[in-house]
Amino acid sequence: MLLILGMIGRFIGVERVCIFEQEQEGKELVNQYSWYSGTAVRPKTERVGEEAHAYYKTFFDENGLYALGSVDNFPARERAFFRERGICSGLYKTLVENGRFLGCIGLSGSRNNRVWSESEKEFVSLVAKIISVNLYKAKLQTENAYESQVARAIVDSQSIKSHVIDPKTHELLFVSASLKAERPNARVGSLCYETVMGLDAPCPFCRLDEISQETPDFNWQRYISGWNRWFNFQCHSLQWRGAREAVLVAMDDISNFVDNILYVDKLTGISTFSRFELDTTEIFDHETGKEYAMVTFDIDEFRYINEFHGYSMGNQLLRYISGGLVGAMSGAEVCARVTGDVFVALVEWTSEEALVMRIMQMVDGINKRLDYVIPGIRLNFQIGVYHAREGERDIGKMMDNADIARKSIKGSRKTGIAFYDKSMGEKILKTRQIEARMERALRDKEFLVYLQPKIDLESGRVVGAEALARWVDDRGNIVLPGEFIPIFESNGFIVELDFYVYEEVFKAHYYRKTRGLKCVPISMNMSRIHLKSGNYIERFRALADKYQIDPGLIEVEVTETIFIENSGYVKRLVSTLRSDGFKVSIDDFGSGYSSLNLLSEIDVDVLKLDRSLCREENLSPKERVILKNIAAMAKELDLQVLAEGIETTGQAEFLKSIQCDSAQGFLFAKPMPMDEFFKKLDGEW
Repeated sequence: MLLILGMIGRFIGVERVCIFEQEQEGKELVNQYSWYSGTAVRPKTERVGEEAHAYYKTFFDENGLYALGSVDNFPARERAFFRERGICSGLYKTLVENGRFLGCIGLSGSRNNRVWSESEKEFVSLVAKIISVNLYKAKLQTENAYESQVARAIVDSQSIKSHVIDPKTHELLFVSASLKAERPNARVGSLCYETVMGLDAPCPFCRLDEISQETPDFNWQRYISGWNRWFNFQCHSLQWRGAREAVLVAMDDISNFVDNILYVDKLTGISTFSRFELDTTEIFDHETGKEYAMVTFDIDEFRYINEFHGYSMGNQLLRYISGGLVGAMSGAEVCARVTGDVFVALVEWTSEEALVMRIMQMVDGINKRLDYVIPGIRLNFQIGVYHAREGERDIGKMMDNADIARKSIKGSRKTGIAFYDKSMGEKILKTRQIEARMERALRDKEFLVYLQPKIDLESGRVVGAEALARWVDDRGNIVLPGEFIPIFESNGFIVELDFYVYEEVFKAHYYRKTRGLKCVPISMNMSRIHLKSGNYIERFRALADKYQIDPGLIEVEVTETIFIENSGYVKRLVSTLRSDGFKVSIDDFGSGYSSLNLLSEIDVDVLKLDRSLCREENLSPKERVILKNIAAMAKELDLQVLAEGIETTGQAEFLKSIQCDSAQGFLFAKPMPMDEFFKKLDGEW
C-alpha cells in the first residue's frame, strides 16, 4: 500500500498521502496508511475525532471530493492548525463501496493557492475507487471471520453424547450427562458395547483399533440399530489419568439431517439435484398430457462476485437467487441448485415465446431482489432450455441437452437464452473429433507457429513479435483458433500445445544465434491451465537449458484473470521467471477489475494494454485521461507499454502521444509464418 501511496504522491506532486479508515465501531477516523516525502512535516495526530469528522464532512461535494486550494480563508485557529502540519493545499476523496463509508484518502502539500486540475481530480477519484474495493474486501473478510467464530460457538454448545473408552478393554472411563440421560446404565467401569450399544460383544463396526500415532483421530457415520438412529462418530486419542491410553468418542445424532444432506441444499435451503430427480419423476408419472421444459442456468463471471465482494456476499446472493427461483415456480414445477452457481428448473411448456417472456421476468425479479444485497447490481445469466416432449423420461439426457444449450452461449457477458437443437449436438461431435485428432496432429507437426510483429511507435522498427498457434491438418484444411483453443483449454491439452510453441520459438532463436543472424524478443502466451500442472517452471527451464538462449529474448504473457484464480502461485512463478532473466508481461491489462492494484503486487516488464482500451472511436475525455495516466504510471515503474489490436493510424498517433512504446495489429502486419517473418526481419522490413 505504501508503494502505491508513494507513487501517487510523486505523480501528483504532493508531500503527503494518507488513508484514514473509519473504526469498526464509532465514527472516528484513524490514519492507517501514510506516505511522506523527505520534506513533509509529520502530523502530530493520527486520529480525526467524531466532532471534527462531522465538521469536515460538510466540505465535500456530492461526489465525495474536496479540493483545497488554500488555507488562507480559514479562521485563524484552523489556519494555524493546518500550517503547523505543513498543509497549505490538499485534495481529499471519500472511500465508499456498496453504499458503505470506509474513510477517505487525502493528498496534501505545502504549496499555497494550488489549482487542482480536472484530470488530477479524476485520477484521485479512480485511485479512491480501487482502494475502496480492497478496503471493503478486507473488512468483509474480518467480519466473516467473526461470524465463523460465532457459528463455531453455536455448534460447540449442542448436546453431543460423549464418552471416554479404554480401547483395549472397552471399559468406560467417562460418560457425559447427555449420554447418561438416554443410557442410565452407562456408568464408569461398565463396558461400552453393553451399556451404550446394548450388545453382548464388541461392536462389529467398531474402529477403535484404527487409532494410532499416525492416525490420532478420525470420524465416520453409521446407522445404529440399537438406537434406531444415524450417528456421526468423532474419535480422538488422548492420555487419560495416569497416562492411560484412551479414546474420546463423540456421538452426534444426525438422523434429522440425513434427509437434508441428501435432498436439501445446505447453502440455499432449496432442493438438491437428487431431490429434483425424484420430484421430476413423480411429475412425469402423474402430470400426463403435459409438455415440460428442462431449464438450466448459471451466472456470468460469478467468481468475480466472490473475489471482490467476499464469499459471504456471494453466498448471500445465491440464497436470494434461490428464493427468487422458488417463488417463480407454480403448480407442478420444481427447481434445484445443482452445484456452485448452476441451477435447474422443470417448468411447464406452452410455447417458446411464452417461456422466453417468463424466464426474462424471472431474471428481472431476481435482480430486483439482489438490489437489496448489493445496490445497483445486475447479474447476467446464461440459460439453456430443452423442450421435453410428452412421454420423455430420461432426466439425465434432458439435463445434458439443456447444459449443451447453456454452454453454447457461455461467456457472452449478457443474459441469454439458448434452446437446444441438433446443431448443438453436432458441435459436441465436432469437439470430440478435434479431441480425437489433437495428439496425432501435435505429433505430426500440423500446428504451425505464426509471429505477429511488434513495432516501435517512435522509430517504426520491428522490436519483437508474439508467437501464435495455427492448425493446418493433413488435408490442408485450416482449423481456426476459435475452434480448437477453447476445447484445449477445457480438456487441458493447451499445456502441451503451449510447450510445443515454446520449443519452436527456442529452436528458431538457437538457429539464428548459431548463424549470427539478428534476433528480437518473442512473447508467448501462458494459459491459466498451467496453474493446475504444477511443473511449469521445471519444463520451461529444461527448454532454456537445452537451447542455451539469451533469456532476454523470451517473454511470457500472463493475463490478468490468471492472477485472480491463483494469485499466490502466479506471483511466485513470475518472480522465478524474472530471476532467471526472462521477461514477463501482463496481457489484456485493463480488462479486469483489479488492473491498477496488480502493479503494487507483482513485478513485470511489460504492460500489454487490452484492445478495448486502445480503440480510437468513442474514447471519452475521461477515458483518455485514464489511459494517459496508466501509461505515465507505467513509466514511473520503469515498465514498457505495448498496445494490441491497432488497426488505424489514428489509434497509433494517439498511443504515440501518450508515450506508449510499441504496438501490434493489422495496421502494421498480420500474423505470418516464422520463415516469412525472419525473411522480412533480415531485410530490415
